[in-house]
Amino acid sequence: MNICVYYEDTDATGIVYHPNYLKFCDRARSNYFFSTDTPLEKQDGYLIIHSLQCQYVAPAKLGDQLLIKSKIISLKKTSINLEQSIYLDEKVIFKLQIKMLYVVDKKPHIFPEEMIRLFNSILKDR
Repeated sequence: MNICVYYEDTDATGIVYHPNYLKFCDRARSNYFFSTDTPLEKQDGYLIIHSLQCQYVAPAKLGDQLLIKSKIISLKKTSINLEQSIYLDEKVIFKLQIKMLYVVDKKPHIFPEEMIRLFNSILKDR
């Protein structure tokens, strides 16, 4: 997914404000579901963030064109581990490792078949 850095994304120095890298990655994850017509709102549960680890490599600034790439690292019955990278001019400037859980009634739950099929199709495309 491509993102342009706007004024609202930056701090007073014109550099992307650090939490916005997480927003960019969240948009990329959401956009993937939207583009595959996977109806997240029709599921009984929700994907929630269990844990994440960030690595800021270099800053982005106002007007930069960024590319966000996501890949599945592992898939289990109730969780998925992803790695997301943000690129500027083909160089990684931010890395995110994230573990997400599927929960129903605030408890971990097995992924619905529709989501398993989607995740498996992504894994096959690696």
